Amino acid sequence: MASERAREEGEKPRYGLGEGPYALNEDDTAKDPVAFREALLEDQEKLKDIERDEALAKALLGEDTGAMQEALKKLVAIARHQAEQDSNYDMNSSDIMRARCTVPRDPTVLYQGMLKAGLQYGPSFRLLSQVWVPEALDREQREGGGAS
Repeated sequence: MASERAREEGEKPRYGLGEGPYALNEDDTAKDPVAFREALLEDQEKLKDIERDEALAKALLGEDTGAMQEALKKLVAIARHQAEQDSNYDMNSSDIMRARCTVPRDPTVLYQGMLKAGLQYGPSFRLLSQVWVPEALDREQREGGGAS
């Protein structure tokens, strides 16, 4: 973890949302609002971004813990929505999808899997000569015992 490495090197650890003082409850509120606020105040980069929006700064850095928790829930929801949109964009970009597929697969095994699923491709219709999948899918299939 980057924060452990930073501690070993004598630097202040940098935490992401959900880590260390930025730990969240299931409802996306801060587990420890005081530690969360203190960590924000100590992180000059985050503080600079927060202070660009006066209402956000008042909610996250002010004394009203309830306002802070509500603002935090909204921010996490926005971040999740943005991540989902980014993911959907990636799925619409063939170049991005192609770049993420780095693990080769045997096309024969692919066609065998299709046959098991009810899709029959005879030899003259088997045009795939190279098949690549994302590392995450490969890892998932290997851990779950899924077919290659």
